[in-house]
Amino acid sequence: MDRFRLKQTGVLLLLAAFSLTIAACNGIGGSNDSGEGLGDTWAGTLTEETQTHSIILRLAQSGAVVTGSYTLGMGNVTETGSIQGSFGDNTATLRLIVESEQVGTLNLELDEDNTTGTGTYRGAVTSANLTRV
Repeated sequence: MDRFRLKQTGVLLLLAAFSLTIAACNGIGGSNDSGEGLGDTWAGTLTEETQTHSIILRLAQSGAVVTGSYTLGMGNVTETGSIQGSFGDNTATLRLIVESEQVGTLNLELDEDNTTGTGTYRGAVTSANLTRV
């Protein structure tokens, strides 16, 4: 009976160690839950002159290269497009693209889970305020 409990305890310890290893490795690759880098989903506002629009960025980062997509809500109109850009030294330079045409830029400064910056959207000067979600 004691040998059985010893084996059972050993198996449980092995399963616990395996579970902890899987949990620790789960953050490697994919989205960036550590708060470092730009790869993640960001939501906030994009303001041009007197109009404020909602914006969501879905970004992936591989080294200095940033890719992804965006959704911009402008009243009853929603625009979606792709994003290409770069990230380094907590600064991102992003291009907003719709059907192979660049329609805007964002120059963002990352501060942990918040980023702010300026850019352009269809010729208008913009400012952006985003939070990691």
